[in-house]
Amino acid sequence: TCALPIFRSGVHTVGDYLTVAAELVRGRSPDVVGEVAKQLRFIHDVVAPDSDRGAFDRTVRRFLAPAAAELGPAPRPRDTGEQRALRAVVFETLAVVGADQDTTTRIRRMVDDALNGREPLDPATAPALLADAARTGDRALWTSLDRAARQARSPEVGMVYWNAAARFTDPALITLGLERALTNDVRPQDMAGYLSRYLANPARSEEHTSELQSRG
Repeated sequence: TCALPIFRSGVHTVGDYLTVAAELVRGRSPDVVGEVAKQLRFIHDVVAPDSDRGAFDRTVRRFLAPAAAELGPAPRPRDTGEQRALRAVVFETLAVVGADQDTTTRIRRMVDDALNGREPLDPATAPALLADAARTGDRALWTSLDRAARQARSPEVGMVYWNAAARFTDPALITLGLERALTNDVRPQDMAGYLSRYLANPARSEEHTSELQSRG
């Protein structure tokens, strides 16, 4: 996965990197695919111009589709730890970087089922699925995540829900999440990680950035 530094130096193009990335994904190693996913997100968020983003998204969907079909979105009884980790990376990347609407819709359905006490999420994929649902979520989902965090069996599990809420794009919901940092809900040892997730949210405004800086 050293191709991106070379790409950044101007030696290779984004197309060159995507060719390498497609081969790396075929290996099905969760660690390697996870690193590829980080680099794809960097290209998507920072490098690819708006005019090329549609083509980039389609390419990402095309080379992740076989892994997604092989794994399926839901856990299976005989899954290995590697398969569970790989599923989380593949489906989050499909939804966020590949802008795959079918995947986003399926993830939201799974999250709603879990939050309403029907089919629980696999702990290995829960953080990624919850965060992706929040990315396109509404106030009802924010309320459900908040309720789930408060009813969680431990502070660590509760933070999974509150950390996911940092991915909302509605400015009002981002503000609600930042206001939580002024309460005792978030433990001091969790605060840095909690705020860093809001800092990484591209939907935050300058006003939100000022709030983050004042609380950091």
